[in-house]
Amino acid sequence: LRGDLVRKNHRSGLGRLTNALRTLIQTEYLTPGTHLPGRKLARHLANPDILPKTVSNAYMQLRHQGLAIAGQGRGTRVAGPAESPASALPADWLERLQHEMEGDRWFEQVLRTHLLNLPPHTLLPPHEKLAELLDLPETSDILLKNAYSRLAEGGLLVRGSNDTRVADHNGPVHPVTAPQTSQTAGATRPTTNDSHPLLPITWVRDLRSELENNPFNPSSGREKATWFAQALERNIQSLEHRTRLPSFVQLAEQLKGAGVNTSLVQRAYTHLKEIGQLTAEFGKGTWVAKTRDAMDPATGPGLPQARTEQDEPPLPTDPLLDIPELDETQLQELWETLEAEEPRATPPVMPGTRLDPHADRAAQATAHLTDPSHLPHLPHPDVHDILSLLSRTGRPRPHALNPGRPMTGTWNQGAAEQ
Repeated sequence: LRGDLVRKNHRSGLGRLTNALRTLIQTEYLTPGTHLPGRKLARHLANPDILPKTVSNAYMQLRHQGLAIAGQGRGTRVAGPAESPASALPADWLERLQHEMEGDRWFEQVLRTHLLNLPPHTLLPPHEKLAELLDLPETSDILLKNAYSRLAEGGLLVRGSNDTRVADHNGPVHPVTAPQTSQTAGATRPTTNDSHPLLPITWVRDLRSELENNPFNPSSGREKATWFAQALERNIQSLEHRTRLPSFVQLAEQLKGAGVNTSLVQRAYTHLKEIGQLTAEFGKGTWVAKTRDAMDPATGPGLPQARTEQDEPPLPTDPLLDIPELDETQLQELWETLEAEEPRATPPVMPGTRLDPHADRAAQATAHLTDPSHLPHLPHPDVHDILSLLSRTGRPRPHALNPGRPMTGTWNQGAAEQ
């Protein structure tokens, strides 16, 4: 929490607008599918710190965090499965947005985002202790006390006589301020049934250390995205299956000093998803995939074990893998043999004649189309055919294999059988 507060200027126009919109989405005041106004929102807010570019940048941050989506010619709307028809903006939404941007609510919004990532019943430090731990001039005791009170009123915290805990998200809570499906920075709020392993505290530090010790070399002949993706792939090998990773925005921010930006992390995540090292679900974040055995014939190396996890049977293997392919000479021999065969004459067929009135007329009229009797066919080869093929290609005849047998002008049955 302290690192987040240090890195971000939440009191700037962009920070306050982004945090306020995030709160309205997380509390489901703005429901999935709701269209957000475009750059004209700056004119409606009439705030000198909010320019049209500020609105565009705020929407971009919400898209990076998985809270909003945009389509060509369709504007920006709240992420998630949309209702039909899509929800309209509430009549008082501008007043609510301006209220969220006022005063010291910026800290409540940041704290809310971090609380949504904690399991239910997590014990929080008293507001006095938290102010001491944060050691930031802008996070006073009074500020934290007010934030705790508002979050408790909204159902996100439970305040006892001696402690403060995260509320049970599965129980009855305020229908507006604590929905079960809230999203934060591309990740869902954990519940008692969400058993994602925790990311080790030192994981980002170790990744940063590797990047700093092996910086990108432009003369290496590989792209910078490849350099970072390979380092990321090495560092996720030690993580447990379903370990949740930071969003690409969060990871880029923590690796900023190592020459990594948001675009680089996003491209690396996409590449690792394509090769089955990572998996993701819309609005729920990115986590380590469960990979198959490297020798799995059904899906190949490194692919997610989706079929096994869904109790589906493995894909069948090819039963003809051990049959050798014919070489050019053998193909030529087979072709010549087929050409020598006289094709059977196609029997004349008059559609509609000799039809059984009690049967399917269409099936009888087209039966000749599936009758293979007129097609050229090669009878099953016997020993004579094999010997004939061998003799025509100049390969050793049977007498060469058995020098003790006298040669004759013609091959009799005994010679053929031998």
